[in-house]
Amino acid sequence: DAPAADVSDPARVAEARRLTAEALAADAAAKARNAAEAARFNAARSTYEQAAAEQRAAQAKYDADLAAQQAAVAKYEADKAAWEARVKACQSGHYSQCEQR
Repeated sequence: DAPAADVSDPARVAEARRLTAEALAADAAAKARNAAEAARFNAARSTYEQAAAEQRAAQAKYDADLAAQQAAVAKYEADKAAWEARVKACQSGHYSQCEQR
């Protein structure tokens, strides 16, 4: 065990206070660095999450647009097939299927 500091020795008391002040300052600086790093990390995470949300929204819009386009193509193809069937029926003598002009 180290002997207790002699509180009657002003030099030792001053040294102890100086070391304590240094330790407290170093601790405060470390806390400030940690807080700044946490703030930087949180800002970066927020930016990332915003970009990810925008990407998900863009993907959802693309998927919806693609589905609408595919539905339009399917409707066009169905309408065309029905028209072709009516034309063939008309040409085969089923005049009720012929277009009225």
